[in-house]
Formats: sequence, structure tokens, C-alpha cells
Amino acid sequence: WLYDIHLLAEALGDTGLEFFLQKAKQKNVAMLCADALATCRDIFGTAIPENFIARLKAGAGKEPSARLIEASKLRWAWEDMRSLESMAEKIAFARELLSG
Repeated sequence: WLYDIHLLAEALGDTGLEFFLQKAKQKNVAMLCADALATCRDIFGTAIPENFIARLKAGAGKEPSARLIEASKLRWAWEDMRSLESMAEKIAFARELLSG
């Protein structure tokens, strides 16, 4: 996925990046997008304006997914477990975690 993000980011241009920034903030996923783009920049050298990631992160710390950016595997598992609706799904998920 990261390489796909890299290709898309490089194809956007300045106008596309501004539209992307507005949509990411509107949909409350700016922190996740900033993290993915920073990783792409580190791995692939994705050409992103220097202040773009900082602009994505500005005010995004309150987004629901922001707390997961640097979360431990245990925290991810807990959030996944919480998202399941039925007890049967939760039990099946716990079994999968414990067996793997």
C-alpha cells in the first residue's frame, strides 16, 4: 500500500495536495494520512512539500484514529476487539490472537 500512496502523492501536484489536505481534515483522517505520507517520504523519497505533513497534523490530534498512530500491538488488538459487535465475534477474535 505504501508504494501506491507514494505514486498517488507524486501525481497529485500542488492543487491536488491542497484538495487532499482539505478532504483528509474533513473526513477526520489527517493524522493517518500524515503518518502514511511521512513513511512514504522516508522509504521512497516521495516529493511532498516540507510543511505539508505539518499542515496535515495541525489540529488532527483530536481525531478518533490519532491515538492509534503510535499505539502498541496490544492497544491495536483492544481497539479491534471493541469494534466487534457480537460476543461470538469477540471470542473468535480472542482465539485467533491467542493461537497466533
